[in-house]
Amino acid sequence: MTHATARKRTRSERALAFLETVENSRTARGVLQGLDPFFEGRVPPEARGLYSAEELEALRALRGTERDVEARMPVKITRHYAELARRSPYLQRLIKASPDETHDLAGIDDPGYQMDYSPIEGVIHKYELALVYAISTCSAHCRFCYREELIAGKAVERLDGTVERKGLARVSHVSTYVRRHNRRVAANGGVHPDTGRPKLREILLSGGDPMVLSNIKIATWLSAMAEAGIEVVRLGTKELAFHPDRFDAAFLAMLDAFHEAYPDVAFRLMVHFEHPHEFLQLDRHGEVQWQENGVPKWHRRTWRALRALRSRGWIDLENQAPIIRGINDDPDALRLMQRELKRVGVENHYFFGGRDIVATARSTCRSSARGRS
Repeated sequence: MTHATARKRTRSERALAFLETVENSRTARGVLQGLDPFFEGRVPPEARGLYSAEELEALRALRGTERDVEARMPVKITRHYAELARRSPYLQRLIKASPDETHDLAGIDDPGYQMDYSPIEGVIHKYELALVYAISTCSAHCRFCYREELIAGKAVERLDGTVERKGLARVSHVSTYVRRHNRRVAANGGVHPDTGRPKLREILLSGGDPMVLSNIKIATWLSAMAEAGIEVVRLGTKELAFHPDRFDAAFLAMLDAFHEAYPDVAFRLMVHFEHPHEFLQLDRHGEVQWQENGVPKWHRRTWRALRALRSRGWIDLENQAPIIRGINDDPDALRLMQRELKRVGVENHYFFGGRDIVATARSTCRSSARGRS
């Protein structure tokens, strides 16, 4: 019997019925990998002019040296986001590589101290929530990335003193962990006898960006967590900014089927906008376009995806963002972003601040405060 057959036989009839309905999406992201396409002048029209000749010369000069920016963090961008960034200096700072990144490599390899709370590989367990590393990449890579060590495949020090890369979570291992933890909590009057933590009620699928996974892989995570007794599944994604066409009919049909199969399991989509230019329509001068009634125009692809998500009242939509110097530490930008997201039904979840991220000391991507959360 194969491992795949064994796994299939351990799933409930409900899970199997749900997974049988899933169709994978077929959307092309048009991802540009690395700086070579820019060095060699073979980028699509959407990305032309994103880097100036002077910027490319400075980045090329660092190739193979201790300050090679691609060795620190892989360069990656979608055609959709490149088109947005060409008109917005704020989005350019988010996505473009800069020699400043490697001038000072100070910072903490694990800025959230997450390895302190990792009971099994690929899982961070705090409070009633566990975060799962489901994938180690995204459709594009923000240069301030809080998970730089995971995206770049760098080794970090673990609690036992060993130094190695962070691994990804496995569905079967996480399911077993959830069940065992909650059984011990139930048997001990509501708290775990060793850690003092309560019932594990919520799972956050993260990474990387889970929306880079196929629909069937996302569905496998959703059904497995529901079967394990999880009450709320969160999925963290920046795909509404990077590639809104990912939220197509096949993906939405998968979510509908999940909700039909597991109506008591809440689903929360944690979107990731840092600046209003990531979703609003800009003119050729980089200014927000406005309708006659004073409401800003949304980018048509982003609006189409958001409208489809909002039509499903059982999906909670919330935004999370870091405060980044020179990008969104501006009350006008934050006011417009928050007001517009709230207007269309996207609540604010939280803002990050004070992450001591490697290589951001001299860049525009570091807040002035430091903290631990």
